[in-house]
Amino acid sequence: MIADIILILVVGLGGGLLARILGQPLFLGYIFAGVVVGPHTGGVTVSGIPQIEQLADIGVALLLFSLGLEFTLKELLPIKGVTIVGTCLQVGLTFFWAALVGHVIGWPGPAAWWFGAAMVSSSTAVILKTLTDRGHLRTLSGRVMLGMSIVQDLTVIPLMILLGGILESGLSLVGAMVPLAWTAAFLVAMKLVGTHVTPVWLRFIARWNSRELFMLAVIGLGLGIGYLTHLIGLSLAFGAFITGLVLNESEYGHRALCEMIPIRDLFSLLFFVSVGMLLDPALLWRNAATIVFLVAVVCGGRGLLLAAVTHAFGYRRIIPVAVFFGMLPISEIAFVVIRTGAADGILSADIYSVVLNAVIVSMLVGPLAASLATPFYAGLRRIWPETRVATVNLPEAPLRQHAVIAGGGRFARHVALALREAGLPFVIIEPLYQSFAEGKSQGFPMVYGEPGQEAVLDAAGFSRARLVLFTQGDRQEFQAVVARRAADRLGFRGLATADATEDGAALLAAGFDEVVFPDLEGGLEMARRTLLAMGTPEPEIKQHLERIRQRESGPVAGADPAGTPAPPSAEPPTGPAGVLPPA
Repeated sequence: MIADIILILVVGLGGGLLARILGQPLFLGYIFAGVVVGPHTGGVTVSGIPQIEQLADIGVALLLFSLGLEFTLKELLPIKGVTIVGTCLQVGLTFFWAALVGHVIGWPGPAAWWFGAAMVSSSTAVILKTLTDRGHLRTLSGRVMLGMSIVQDLTVIPLMILLGGILESGLSLVGAMVPLAWTAAFLVAMKLVGTHVTPVWLRFIARWNSRELFMLAVIGLGLGIGYLTHLIGLSLAFGAFITGLVLNESEYGHRALCEMIPIRDLFSLLFFVSVGMLLDPALLWRNAATIVFLVAVVCGGRGLLLAAVTHAFGYRRIIPVAVFFGMLPISEIAFVVIRTGAADGILSADIYSVVLNAVIVSMLVGPLAASLATPFYAGLRRIWPETRVATVNLPEAPLRQHAVIAGGGRFARHVALALREAGLPFVIIEPLYQSFAEGKSQGFPMVYGEPGQEAVLDAAGFSRARLVLFTQGDRQEFQAVVARRAADRLGFRGLATADATEDGAALLAAGFDEVVFPDLEGGLEMARRTLLAMGTPEPEIKQHLERIRQRESGPVAGADPAGTPAPPSAEPPTGPAGVLPPA
């Protein structure tokens, strides 16, 4: 066992380095490492595969536990229509589509239906890793994909329980409702535990000021409650994810995530390596036509359904394309589904192997497919240029010397309220239709679309703007837009938000004049009010906070020592306005 773990760590490191050299996500290197040390390729081989698979189960549980800690249900509220209603519609359609494909290739009825249950969900782990590695996690398309993927995962276990109950009870719907009642009871119990028990327990542990004890308490909660769900017939990963969601709502959610990230990453390595060990190149070769057919038809069909659903809910431009390409990989929960089907005798050994390899192949091609979204959409725009852009509340005369607030969201509304209060002209570019409608009702001048589109920028008066402010979106899109300033010799001032110092440095190097860190500024405002309440004089507070701001984010280009931005220059910028020193 010790030798196996050391071998996996060494080969996983090599696979990860190879993936980085090739510009691919790390988990692809881990899967390749699993193929190398797996039982089907010869050479140095892991001996205790069942034990490694058990550790891999812990890995996927911790991965989804951390996802629950990172994800808050509040993030679904602006996109609740497509992520909840739309995803449930897609899951139902995909289930019947995949089952039909199973029937077409000659599988027995129960096996085809079970295959349908395994295919309804996209891999949250692969999507999360791909979005993070490509810097697209905060984009609207990234939030839509992750939200839909999470809701898909939440539907898989109840669907599997319902289907298993129907098959075991002789197609009796009443008998199938019993396990669903268990699931509902578990969710109610978790809500009560998360509200009344978990905060008290973590508060007690935190009193001892021990990182080790706190880390053990957090992981014990995630895996312990996950194991309880396993005992009542649900999934370990499902229970861990729900625990993470509940813990996220407490005051200790962020600290819990920080403490468990290193252990999560280690066990995630074991999970992806174990996935690679399951890949049998010989079986893949013998059944290549069937496996390619399943991946192309089932995953492609699910992608088309996802794209159609997002389009039907008002998401346009690149979002349906990004959803189609980015959500192709089959979920890791499919491993749980097909293992259960094989253990219950629903899936034969041959069908199990074919489906298993199809899941792995979809995970391998997933990141490569995601990279096709941008060039594919660019090709569509060249064939069908976008000429009509929806606008509301824009004045009849073209705006001049105004502010363009690109990216939308709540942050944009706060800025818009301040500009309207000051009587200054502005326009908001909003990529989310629901937010576009809300801004319309508030009387804001709005343009509906993605900030990177030429027609959208023209509608917003980009070339006549005094200030272009990016509130949220893709960093690469930020950089592409500001690069046009020098190319077209425009005189606007560029301002952007960033989550991390490294992102701010990249934006400044790309040509932005200033970068704002919302989390830092929010913390400084809280500190200002705290110092005021403690009786510290206002001038002294300003000095303290400015020193912290300079130390944490570096000198912001174009600002005076008090932090007040300098007036914009009429001359176009000639290069990077400044750099951020290391934090």
